[in-house]
Amino acid sequence: MYVHISALQALKPILRIYEGCASRTIVNVDEVTLIKFNTDEMRISYLFYPDFDTEAHPALNTSISIYLKTRNIVYRDYSQRTNPPILHSKETFVTSDYSL
Repeated sequence: MYVHISALQALKPILRIYEGCASRTIVNVDEVTLIKFNTDEMRISYLFYPDFDTEAHPALNTSISIYLKTRNIVYRDYSQRTNPPILHSKETFVTSDYSL
């Protein structure tokens, strides 16, 4: 499940607790655009799309994944790739009152 950072407070409390455990593991989540919940692996990923509000299909810049069982952190930098992952259907990740 993917959710825009602005929609985090609209989630059920259990999901907010799940995300809270992950966010305390890393120092800075200020540049996060989307949060990806993966319950199969007990993993939360923080995705940074710097052009989310200005591009129809923004490119993924970086991601940080936290495996909650092991507390392992995996950082990936896509900024220098010639073909970074592109986000589609971004309107599905925000609430209906998202202003941008």
